[in-house]
This record gives sequence, structure tokens and C-alpha cells, in this order.
Amino acid sequence: MKLSDEQYMKFAKEASLDSRCAKRQLGCILVFTDGSYVEGTNGAPKPLEACNPCPRMIKGSHSGQDLDLCKAVHAERQAILVAAKYGYATEGSRLFSYMGAPCKDCMVELIEAGVAEIICAKHSYYDELSKEIIEEWISEGGIFRFLE
Repeated sequence: MKLSDEQYMKFAKEASLDSRCAKRQLGCILVFTDGSYVEGTNGAPKPLEACNPCPRMIKGSHSGQDLDLCKAVHAERQAILVAAKYGYATEGSRLFSYMGAPCKDCMVELIEAGVAEIICAKHSYYDELSKEIIEEWISEGGIFRFLE
């Protein structure tokens, strides 16, 4: 059964509540062509312990800074990895992200995984390079939009 974009985004928001990151709770879902989906959240990979206390919070790091102190996986990357773990094909899938546009690394991984459409809840870009990659991907047939 196909759900509305708003319903899928609600699931992405609920996924963010399962985040294992002390700094920011982020989540997404990767919806496959048959309507099934997997969740992705940011945080330390299971079974590793979540950072407590968070070294980036102690240092006062801003988004994208001091990532060498962080063992967290991004939510988008985790969704792709969970799909691979359980044998789901990502070609033609749709990503519903309860955050802004993906960072450069996640964006190129989503493209490489064959994700056909990315829908974000928040109208913001991680940085200029991720925005450029998104614009180029759109020119090649990718679909990207903000749900706002």
C-alpha cells in the first residue's frame, strides 16, 4: 500500500526518536518500490556504546566540525547499510529525511545506491558542495524536494 508523503515523513520523524546520538537526533526512512521501508538514525553503530558524554558537545563543535571525534553513522548511510544487511534493493527507492539536505558524503552514497528521490522535511542545505551535488543530480534525472 502506498502512503502519502506526509505519512512517510511521520515515520521518518518517529525514527529520529530512536537516534543514539547525544548531540542531535536525526532520522530517515528508505522506502522501496514495494512500499516497505527501513529506518536510518544517526549514532554509534550497534553494538557499540553510544558516546556518553559526547566529545563533540564537550568541545562545543558545530555541525560538521570535529567529526574525527565522533563514531556516529549518519542516518542516510545507516538506512543504506540496513537495506544491504537485509538484502533490500535500493535502486529506485525514495528517501524521506526528517532533517535538511544530506551532507556531501551521504548524498553521493544515496546517488550511488540508486535512490531515485529524496524528500527532506527542513529547507536547509548542509553546505555549498552538497547543494551543488544535488543540483547536478537533479539535472541528471534525480528528484529532490523539500516537503515544507
